[in-house]
Amino acid sequence: MPRKNKLPIQNKTKYADALANKNDLLWIYFLYRDGSDIVVNFQKLFTKNKSQNIDSVLTLAYGINPDLPYQTTNEDGKVFDCQEVEDVINVSYSETLSDESWEALTKESFRTWLRQKDPAIAGKLLSTPGHDTNPWCVLYNLSPKVSFSLQMDEKADDYFYDLNAICSFLDDCMIDYIKSGMDEDGYDSGILDQVCDMDDTQLYYYMKSKGWDRQINWIRETMNTETKENEDKYAPNNWRICFYKALKGLDYDPAYYFPDSDKYIFSLDELKDIPPKEILDELEKGCLEDYLTIFFHENPFLDLKPKFTFEKETVKYLEKLEELNPDDTWVHDFRIGTSEVEGKVKKNKRMKSTHLWCKVLFGLLTFALTAFTIYKAAGFVVPTFDTGWWGAIPAIIVAIAVCWYCINEEYWSLFWSLVVAALAFVIVNAIVKYAVIYLNYVVPGVLLLWLIFAGIKGLVKSNPFKYISSKIKELDFEGQYLEPLHFAFKAEEDDIFKSSVTAKYDGSIYQIKEALKKFFLHFVPLFVVSALLLGTMIHFSPKLAEMTQQMNLHEQFIGKYVGKFENREATLDITKFTEKEAEAAITVKYNTPLHETLKGAIDLENNTFHFDDIVSNGNLDGEYNGTLNQETKTLAGDYRNYKTKKKVIFEFSKINH
Repeated sequence: MPRKNKLPIQNKTKYADALANKNDLLWIYFLYRDGSDIVVNFQKLFTKNKSQNIDSVLTLAYGINPDLPYQTTNEDGKVFDCQEVEDVINVSYSETLSDESWEALTKESFRTWLRQKDPAIAGKLLSTPGHDTNPWCVLYNLSPKVSFSLQMDEKADDYFYDLNAICSFLDDCMIDYIKSGMDEDGYDSGILDQVCDMDDTQLYYYMKSKGWDRQINWIRETMNTETKENEDKYAPNNWRICFYKALKGLDYDPAYYFPDSDKYIFSLDELKDIPPKEILDELEKGCLEDYLTIFFHENPFLDLKPKFTFEKETVKYLEKLEELNPDDTWVHDFRIGTSEVEGKVKKNKRMKSTHLWCKVLFGLLTFALTAFTIYKAAGFVVPTFDTGWWGAIPAIIVAIAVCWYCINEEYWSLFWSLVVAALAFVIVNAIVKYAVIYLNYVVPGVLLLWLIFAGIKGLVKSNPFKYISSKIKELDFEGQYLEPLHFAFKAEEDDIFKSSVTAKYDGSIYQIKEALKKFFLHFVPLFVVSALLLGTMIHFSPKLAEMTQQMNLHEQFIGKYVGKFENREATLDITKFTEKEAEAAITVKYNTPLHETLKGAIDLENNTFHFDDIVSNGNLDGEYNGTLNQETKTLAGDYRNYKTKKKVIFEFSKINH
């Protein structure tokens, strides 16, 4: 900066000593030259403590010469002349001021110079608490454009001016603090300390200069971890959680940085883009556990009027932690508390649902299968040929079913149950072997009676809800979660969780199990027997045999055929043949070989076939019609062109038929 009216800094000590004497010649000179004003206004600043008089010398110099620049030095001793108020801000931004120059900003000499340059700013500064004790208070009140970093260029990256920019800067400090391994001696830690204890700090005076009193009070209240409200919470409580909540409450969405992925997240959904291992590392070594609270119970915009809202959100928070890190200490302690009650609640609900759906789905399936088996058995034509080993299967199944039923219903001991099962096997096997022609009368009647019996015993008489519906009530939130939350966050290390909720669901679970057991006891044998009988009838069904024979015959016609097409060597390759359609490809060895893809049908009943070209290529498109010989696997007929109506005779025989 260009110097004007250079102030003889080297003479400050000399004048400090001399002007302490009220009869010094300089005072006499001022008195005779300018009258008594200078003497009256400035002589009182000088005392016998000559070290304090140095600032008084500067005050006198600035007071009698408005054109003098304000001089300040950096920590290396370099002198800077400040012609304008903004020059003071710019030097303070670009340089690290010496301790003397830094403290001088709160002295009368600076205020005197400031009054000469801008009386309005000087007047405002004098009315601002802290202007005579804290240089930050002075600097932030020198210009309405000054930013938190003292940067005056509004386009600069470090122009932290509005509230959102301040929050972003503080958020970056937290990120860098975590990156440093939470170094308590670093710059970022110092800034964060200002958030924790705002009074008489750089952050406080900047926010105060902008008139952000409400925001200051919000940060103060939020960062106080020792309030009764914070101490009584069934939730984690530390300054980092309070920090994230404070930023969130200022309408700013704080970020969390994952260094390995080099990604920032601003919401829970973005966690899906981070590798699980890195999330786990940040939960254990970083502050991710604290950061996540602002999406749950520490969300400052949460409506806490409904009862247990805070606690419910805390439970959601723990569930999210459990999803990310099942071994988390808080989660572990919480689950110790919830498992005792929640396990029974969930099991009871699961058993109710299982009971209902098993009866609905398996009951309907068994009913439909049995009804269809009865229908098929009534019209089944019993075969006259030897049934082979298939005949013994119904007897085996019935024997097993009888044995299982007798044991489960505790009608007899295991020995007598086996005896009854063996007798059932002999009877059923004899019926299948000697009275097979009457099965289409016996089987439907037996199945129908069995279905009615199973419905009465397994459905009507095994309904547990009529006994337990009046006894079981759903647990409310207080009974299910408050005690586990207290245990997770308030219990001492050696405490053992004791639940006040009794095991009142045990009776319900037992009743449902017994009902389900009876249901399957009656319906599983019926289902198995019905399925076996239906499978047996299908196996011996004439229509199935006919279909199998038809499929085998179709497969016999699939393959390559050779022959003549218009007296030229040609091949026909049938690639697909079903009852409804057939596909083939024909190749004719003209000078330029002809290749066509065909699609049509083969009628084995009338021994005819028809194919059409499916790839349009102009004058060569046409249809193929003819007859086939099933014994010799020969196809003969004619080709007819769609446009020219030209006919060509062909004949093909299958290779290795």
